[in-house]
Amino acid sequence: MLTRPRPATLVALLTALVLPAARADTGAGLAAIREETARASVEHLASAALEGRGSGAPGGHAAGEWLAAQLEALGLAPAGDEGYFQPFEAQGQRLRNVLAQVPGREPGEAVVIGAHYDHLGLGHQQGSLEFLRGRGRIHHGADDNASGTAAVLEVARAFVASGLQPRRRVVFAFFDGEERGLLGSTHWVEQAAGERVALMINLDMVGRLRRAVTVYGANTGDRLGDWLGEANRPLGLELDLRRTMTPNSDHWPFYQRRVPVLMPFTGLHTDYHRPSDVVGKLNVEGIAQIARLCFGVAALAAEADEAAVFAEAPDGTGEAVLEQLQAMLGVERFGERLRELRERLGVGEGEGLDRVGERLREVLGGRGRGERDRASPTRPRLGVTLEGGGPGARVQAVTSGSLAERAGLRPGDRIVRFGGAEVRDPDGLRALVAGAQGPVEVEVERAGGRAVVVVGFPGGFPGGAPAPAPAPRDDDGRRWF
Repeated sequence: MLTRPRPATLVALLTALVLPAARADTGAGLAAIREETARASVEHLASAALEGRGSGAPGGHAAGEWLAAQLEALGLAPAGDEGYFQPFEAQGQRLRNVLAQVPGREPGEAVVIGAHYDHLGLGHQQGSLEFLRGRGRIHHGADDNASGTAAVLEVARAFVASGLQPRRRVVFAFFDGEERGLLGSTHWVEQAAGERVALMINLDMVGRLRRAVTVYGANTGDRLGDWLGEANRPLGLELDLRRTMTPNSDHWPFYQRRVPVLMPFTGLHTDYHRPSDVVGKLNVEGIAQIARLCFGVAALAAEADEAAVFAEAPDGTGEAVLEQLQAMLGVERFGERLRELRERLGVGEGEGLDRVGERLREVLGGRGRGERDRASPTRPRLGVTLEGGGPGARVQAVTSGSLAERAGLRPGDRIVRFGGAEVRDPDGLRALVAGAQGPVEVEVERAGGRAVVVVGFPGGFPGGAPAPAPAPRDDDGRRWF
C-alpha cells in the first residue's frame, strides 16, 4: 500500500503540538510542501523537452536554468559563484551546480540539502542499462533524479514559508555531473573547504515509496536518529534505518570529509537507468512526504545548539553492487530478498557478503551439488556429495562442519538405510532427507562391514529446541546429537 500524506492542516497542527514553541512555525513549512507543486516539478524535469538532462548537454543546461528561476521565484538568496550557478569544468565539459541558501544567524557552519539534477540524456553517456538499444532515446530520469530534485525544491519552499532564520545557514544544492562520477558534489566540497558542514541530506531516487522509506546514514551522527524520530512524529512514515554507507551518490564526498549524512531512498527497480523511468510510475505523494521529513530534520539540525558528532558506518559497497546488478538483470525485489535472507540467517547489515555466504553454508549443512534443487536456504541438510552406482547412495565427500561430519559419516560410506527406510539411490536419499526432523539413524556400509550413525536434524525435540550437544562416540559407531 502506498503511504498517504496527511492533509496539510493536520500536519501543521500535529507539528505545533510536538515541537517546542520556538519551532512551532515549522508547521507552516510542512503545510507548504504539496503534492501538486512536486508533481509539476517532476513533470517538467522528466519531460521530453529536457531530453534526459544530460550533463553538459543542452537539456541539462536548460534544467539548470529552470532550477535557478524556481529558486529566484521563491525569493531565496543565491549561493553560487555566478548568482545561483557554480560553474566548473570536468571531463572536458563545462558543468554547473545550482545553489541557493537561507543565511544563518551565526557564521561558520552549514546544513546542506542536495540532489543531482543531471541524468543520462539521450543514452550516449555511460550508465544506460539499455546498452546499445538506449542510444538516441530519452532517458527521462523521473525517479533518478527528478524525484530528489523536486523534493529539495519542496524543502526550500518549506523554509521560505516557515520564515525560519536558523543558527546555521541552509544550502540548497542541485549538483551536476553525478552520473559521471559525483562531479558536482565533489567540486562543491572542495570549494567549501573553509566551512564546516554540520549535516548533509542527499535526496537521490525518492520517487517510488511503497511501504517504508529506507534511510542510510542515521548512524553517521550521534543525534541523527533523534532528529529523524522527532521530524517523523507528525508524519508517521515507516523508516527502515540502514547501518551501511556506500560511495554511490552525492553524500559520499561529504562523508569522506567526516560530515554526518542522511540519504532517504525508495529503492532500485527495473526502470533504473532506462528510458522507461517515467513520471507515470512515481508516487508523488511519497515524494512530498519524504520532503516533509527532510525539512523537519534540516530545521532541527540548522537550529541545534550543537551539531551532530560524526561516526563512521560499515561499508556497504558489496550490497550496493548486488542491488545494481538486480536492476541490470531486471530482478525485482532483489534488495528486499537479500535483507530477508540476512534476517533469517542472523547476519547484521554491517557484516559483509562473505559472512552471508558463510552462514548460508552453515545453515545448508554444506550440501553437495546433487542436493541443491531441493534444499531450503533456511533448513540444514545432510552436507554430503553423493554418487550412484550400485544399491544405496555412496558418499563422495563430506563438507566440513556439516551435520554429516558431526554424525561421523565419511567419504566412501554407502548409505543403505535412512530412518528405517531402504535407500535405493541418491534421489531416494534426497527425498528422505527433505522430510527429516530430529535424530535419524543412518545405516552405512563401511570397509566391508556395517555402521549406524545418528544425524541430528532440526525439529523433533520438545518445544522446538535444537538437538542436544554431541555425546562421545560409542564403540559401535553410534553418535547422538
